[in-house]
Amino acid sequence: MKPISFLTEEEIQKLQKAEASSSKEQKKTAEQIEAIYTAGQNILVSASAGSGKTFVMAERILDQLARGVEISQLFISTFTVKAATELKERLEKKISQQIQETDDVDLKQHLGRQLADLPNAAIGTMDSFTQKFLGKHGYLIDIAPNFRILQNESEQLLLKNEVFHQVFEDHYQGENKEKFSRLVKNFAGRGKDERGLRQQVYKIYDFLQSTSSPQKWLNESFLKGFEEADFANEKDKLTEQIKQALWNLESFFRYHLDNDAKEFPKAAYLEAVQQVLDEISSLNQESDSQAYQAVLARIVAISKEKNGRALANSSRKADLKPLADAYNDERKVQFAKLGQLADQITILDYQEHYHGDTWELAKTFQNFMSDFVEAYRERKRQENAFEFADISHYTIEILENSPQVREAYQERFHEVMVDEYQDTNHIQERMLELLSNGHNRFMVGDIKQSIYRFRQADPQIFNEKFQRYAQNPKEGKLILLKENFRSSSEVLSATNDVFERLMDQEVGEINYNSMHQLVFANTKLTPNPDNKAEFLLYDKEDSDGLFLHLFLLVRVLPFILP
Repeated sequence: MKPISFLTEEEIQKLQKAEASSSKEQKKTAEQIEAIYTAGQNILVSASAGSGKTFVMAERILDQLARGVEISQLFISTFTVKAATELKERLEKKISQQIQETDDVDLKQHLGRQLADLPNAAIGTMDSFTQKFLGKHGYLIDIAPNFRILQNESEQLLLKNEVFHQVFEDHYQGENKEKFSRLVKNFAGRGKDERGLRQQVYKIYDFLQSTSSPQKWLNESFLKGFEEADFANEKDKLTEQIKQALWNLESFFRYHLDNDAKEFPKAAYLEAVQQVLDEISSLNQESDSQAYQAVLARIVAISKEKNGRALANSSRKADLKPLADAYNDERKVQFAKLGQLADQITILDYQEHYHGDTWELAKTFQNFMSDFVEAYRERKRQENAFEFADISHYTIEILENSPQVREAYQERFHEVMVDEYQDTNHIQERMLELLSNGHNRFMVGDIKQSIYRFRQADPQIFNEKFQRYAQNPKEGKLILLKENFRSSSEVLSATNDVFERLMDQEVGEINYNSMHQLVFANTKLTPNPDNKAEFLLYDKEDSDGLFLHLFLLVRVLPFILP
């Protein structure tokens, strides 16, 4: 069929107005329409929970097919096999329906071909694509197409252990055996064997498998923290925090002495409070970092006198208990911060003192890791058996080093789409870059729903584009799907209230503001003032003496739609 042009920005705006003024019971939002029809540039769709993300993806694919794009020209990455199957089933149903409804012979024939090609379309997980890719192009790097996947953990561990012991013996007997011996002892602890080192090697190896090039990361990033260590600068930064913390403590204690402390005129803790204030008063504009650190150390030491009760208000008078409790609670908060700063200074001093020794150990460790990664890679090639990450690494290697193959895929794919983009890792991101022509990526996700960091997913890949596209639309199109069609207004209000207070750049890596808050959009549900949200603060002390704080939303759960 003859290709049909994609909608211009003006045509999309007309469509949005027409949809808004229509009599449809369930209307598409302006943002959904924008996400379905915008073309010609990279697009990031930040799709909050219940905002119709799957609907938008399916409608976008269907619109492209209706304009003459072949299903084979679309690369569609899903996070799970189940998601791919469901998407294919939805597309099959919709395409079949369109074939029945259209009177356009050319379109009917075109859609019929897409329906027939749907089972072989590039719709699936990244792992399924890379396996097919390597089976087809592996000969370029001498990998036979009959390779197998190492899915049995016992087999993986057996191979890994064999390679580890081989590389271990090579280094233990090598020309740098004294340095290597110190490295082994460094990780041995009380075990006095190589188990500590092996454990660390395997942890780092697991991380390396999530990078687009393990050897490149080892060469360029492994020692970065040692090479760029600037202890003076770090201590200056800490000193600024110490200054602020001491000023806060001074303000708190002076306010206490001028007000509530008058109710405890003979209390023993007041003498220690005055000692602390005298220490802070010894500082002035000429005081350097060492002076602030010394005062901090003395103040922390004062707080630890009398078994940590030197600054505690121990009044037992019932009528004064609220005042004493309020003072003690705030004191604990203040000194928790000061204690953390003192610990950070101690750690920096320790790191600076032993930096020379650890630098040599780190370089030795880098060499061992590099040899282990390469030896294990070669062993797997001998077995013609690979981990999923290996398949991805070889795919990237071929795409990077074979321009003809790379250009063929870039020319083939009209669009490179990816779902659950917030859980993308660096291997997958590099592969998406290589498959794209630079301006045909469509990425859908929600950083608030990122849950796979333990598998080396990096939500900052999503967040970096979110920030960049938001600041400069020329870099790419940012579309926010915030309207929630799934839940009641009571659920959404409660959720927004909680996360507005919990999530910021430090906790959650985003500011939970109007760009991320959920918006009630289910016209079938009428807000009910009787539906209340109840927040329960659950405190439990774990085995390490730390308190876990979990906010639970109850009472509103019956009002969530199935």
